Amino acid sequence: MYVCMLPIPSPLGRSLITKHCTSIAVSYRLFTINIKALMHVTKIVVKNLLTRNAPGSIVNISSQASLVGLNHHTVYCATKGAVDAFTRATALEYGPNNIRVNAVNPTVIMTDMGRLGWSDPNVAKPMLQKIPLKKSHKRERPTL
Repeated sequence: MYVCMLPIPSPLGRSLITKHCTSIAVSYRLFTINIKALMHVTKIVVKNLLTRNAPGSIVNISSQASLVGLNHHTVYCATKGAVDAFTRATALEYGPNNIRVNAVNPTVIMTDMGRLGWSDPNVAKPMLQKIPLKKSHKRERPTL
């Protein structure tokens, strides 16, 4: 079983994830980055909004990987599924306080990291077949 093929930078300058890495420590790191941090920030923002009795909007970044399984991305898909579940529950809990909580679920964006994980056509093709437009997004610099 693969945990994930995309590298996660470490403070040591090495990737925490390789193609065959299945360590529990790496799984915890993915959950820490993708869900625990989001939960902590949401708690801070909601507390601030409630204290001020102010309306607000929180937009979480999930992934299409939360909606469809991606081969070799088991834990990543699980963490993004957790983001979606957390978003739905938080929206229900704080909607009555006029705090909206939503998530966006983009597909692969061809940043340097995206190219690293998805440049191989044999890896990209099955993923692209699950995307309605059959293509990934290419990052563009905003124009001023």
